Amino acid sequence: MSLLGEGRDFSKPAKTPGDRLTGIFTFRMQLFRGLNRMIGMGRRARIHYSGAVYHAMAHGVEGQDIFHDDTDRMRFMEDLRRLVRESEAGLLAYCLMGNHFHLAIQVGTVTLSSIMRRLLTGHAKAFNQRHDRRGHLFWGRHEAILCGDEKYLAGLIRYIHLNPVRAGLVTKAEDWPWSSLEGNPMPEDAAGNFD
Repeated sequence: MSLLGEGRDFSKPAKTPGDRLTGIFTFRMQLFRGLNRMIGMGRRARIHYSGAVYHAMAHGVEGQDIFHDDTDRMRFMEDLRRLVRESEAGLLAYCLMGNHFHLAIQVGTVTLSSIMRRLLTGHAKAFNQRHDRRGHLFWGRHEAILCGDEKYLAGLIRYIHLNPVRAGLVTKAEDWPWSSLEGNPMPEDAAGNFD
């Protein structure tokens, strides 16, 4: 039996109107089953192994700010420092912008998804309470790109640190106070080494 049922050749006209309707109906059912399988599938699991390095980022919904001031940023960094310590991860680089942030993070046994879920949920709750607002703060799930090698990591860290320069917020990357570039407020015990 073919996918369209009864082994019918649809390049030839149907013998009766009923044959044609049966073929069309069967075809539609097969199409809908295929779509349901595709739509019904959840997100693919992210690749996780101890020691993996990721470029993780999250953006504010509709481009809105996720940090209104330095108090928001300090609270975020405190949460990030605590989560990195608790999960035995290594924070290799970070940059907090107005409506998004970037991290280069090396995970241990705790998955990146778990770390990011706790970080984003905690920040959204605190931000919404502090600024008397409701609703989503972040645009969907965080983004994460697996870092393949040291050359990619070096380019990634440079990209993260140059983000405020590309956005026109500063002329030199070291002038942005909310990045891990040397001389900026790096969270205690959060630095990790990429071997």
